[in-house]
Amino acid sequence: MHGRIARYEVTGDVHEIAREAEEGMLPIFRAQPGFKAYSLAASEGEVFSFSAWESAEAAEAASAAAADWIAQV
Repeated sequence: MHGRIARYEVTGDVHEIAREAEEGMLPIFRAQPGFKAYSLAASEGEVFSFSAWESAEAAEAASAAAADWIAQV
């Protein structure tokens, strides 16, 4: 199993941003091969994304999918 951790600096209500990220990213990640788990944590000005994958390749593909989603929002 492989993990992916991402840290995002944000402005505004971090809890609202985390909710939007979960609503946007979770369906995308679930559709990716090798997906195992996803979680978010928010603190002052930061959102952290944690995901688990079957392989390093699946985790790398998730990074590309996340980047695509972030570029659209």
